Amino acid sequence: MSTTLTSPQISPSFTSPFTPSAPTTLSAERARRAIRVVSDEQTGIEVPAAGVWPLLRSSSLRRRRGRHGQLLLRTESGWLEIGDDPQQSWLRIEATGILIDAVNPTVHAHPFDPSEWRWQGRAQLGAVVGPADVTLRYHGVFRRGGDLWAWFTGEAALAAEGRQSARRGHRTRAVIDLDLAFRATAMGNAS
Repeated sequence: MSTTLTSPQISPSFTSPFTPSAPTTLSAERARRAIRVVSDEQTGIEVPAAGVWPLLRSSSLRRRRGRHGQLLLRTESGWLEIGDDPQQSWLRIEATGILIDAVNPTVHAHPFDPSEWRWQGRAQLGAVVGPADVTLRYHGVFRRGGDLWAWFTGEAALAAEGRQSARRGHRTRAVIDLDLAFRATAMGNAS
């Protein structure tokens, strides 16, 4: 015995919200303009578009404590200002008791991600100021609904140079694990 399946009858005026012709608030072209490729000596490197990318407060910053502990820091503000030449950029992160300011990163290709950014700058831990080394891996520009955001992960190694550490003859170091999302603005997404 054989049975025949028939497709349901759909009205010709029906339009699915999942068809490519459905209206969206963020065009694919606008999302493509948020990414660009710059050249180094050997290959092209993917980076976000030039402009100011504010740090989302939902970004995760965790200060390493001891062997297995971490302290979650509350993200207060920050931004990534990317120049036409990505090596002319500025990173600023403000979180609970920590301020990181770094400029002019070295940007190079990474074997597993579009690019890696290495910064040297200054950090403030409480009332103590010292050098900071920040390494971020760029994972790409993503979109959800009407938002575009650039995703970076990495770590910041902060050295506090205060009276306490000078008396002990060493520098107190803090390592912050970073999971950062920067929102595209009118300048950052090249719209």
